[in-house]
Amino acid sequence: MLGLTSPRALAAATGLVWILLSVTSPVRADERILSTFDASRVVYGPHGLEYKTDDGNTALWLGGRLQFRYSTLKGNPVEPGKLPQQDDEEAKLNRARIKFGGHAFTPRFVPYLEYDLVDDRLLDLWGLARARNWFRLRGGQWKTRYNRERIDSSGRQQLADRSIANFWFTVDRQQGASVSGRLDPGGRADSHYWVALLSGDGREGSLNAGDPMLVGRYQWNFLGRHPKFSQSDIARLQRPVGALTLAAVTARTRFTRYSSAGGGQLPGFDAGVEDQYQLYQLMLETVYKHRGFSHQGELHFKQVDDRIDGTTRRLAGGYLQAGWFPSEKWSWVPAPFEVAGRLGLVDPDTSVSEDLQHEATIGVNWFFNGHRNKLTADFGYILLDDPQLRHSETRLRLQWDVSF
Repeated sequence: MLGLTSPRALAAATGLVWILLSVTSPVRADERILSTFDASRVVYGPHGLEYKTDDGNTALWLGGRLQFRYSTLKGNPVEPGKLPQQDDEEAKLNRARIKFGGHAFTPRFVPYLEYDLVDDRLLDLWGLARARNWFRLRGGQWKTRYNRERIDSSGRQQLADRSIANFWFTVDRQQGASVSGRLDPGGRADSHYWVALLSGDGREGSLNAGDPMLVGRYQWNFLGRHPKFSQSDIARLQRPVGALTLAAVTARTRFTRYSSAGGGQLPGFDAGVEDQYQLYQLMLETVYKHRGFSHQGELHFKQVDDRIDGTTRRLAGGYLQAGWFPSEKWSWVPAPFEVAGRLGLVDPDTSVSEDLQHEATIGVNWFFNGHRNKLTADFGYILLDDPQLRHSETRLRLQWDVSF
């Protein structure tokens, strides 16, 4: 099957969107657009260029985001022998995104598109039907609802980038369909669930590449409020919010890891063939925010069974992260200033000793306009162990992230 960015697939996706839009009204979708669109209603708002009808049934926006980064250590190395030297620095436009979202003709239908101009990649193209609060249906390509750190947008991170565990355990973007919803809002059992049937072939992969990937996530909002997928307590919440989450993945695929580039292989694995690797993953997650303090952390377990040579490899890892606005205690500290820190640990193969990977990072943020315009500086220590080699480096990163 062709990837999602092929002309045929794009045409099919576009056609599906128009069908969904059309059934929300007795008038054809394209006729409604021509008859109701008023250019004078296009304004610049919180999301960028925004368009909204009087009845509120259509509210669309078009925005962009740029991320400029300087780092004294190039890339995100995960193997000791590939760790660059300290003088291998880089300064670049790290991300340039175009985003389109909102709701069309009814608040119950949400389309979304995100494109990365730096790497020329279609990242997201999906539609969400909000039938009920407890039942929502999504289809297309999107960032899988598995672990919070990966779900959080790169523009809503507390430090310059995600933890060292992200490389090993993220499920990232996939094509497929999911159902989700919220149960007992505001009650003791306030919770969210997500169940997805996905390709398991990564971003722009094939929908018929062997057996599908099954992802499940259950999040208990133990304080009766949903913590948004965004790091830092910018809102200085006066009522605490928190959640405990359990998530799992099973897939039979030719890949052992995923990223924004698509499917790939973990170090030590050769390029696979269809259905060669059986993946099992389990994750425990916490998040908490209150009065300028924020915490989140994840604990991951992963097993990769090679169905051709009969071997099994187990991995474990995770991170703990916290941030705080000192102005909550000391009034003389500027309100936009935040301090943050993170500890990360990964065991790439639990059967091998002396192969742990460590990360310790501290950072500061200055928020001009929340996550839509902020400066970040962080300093990290990376230690990559190997039975034959031990390598460590420090890393300084400066970043400006701005949305428009």
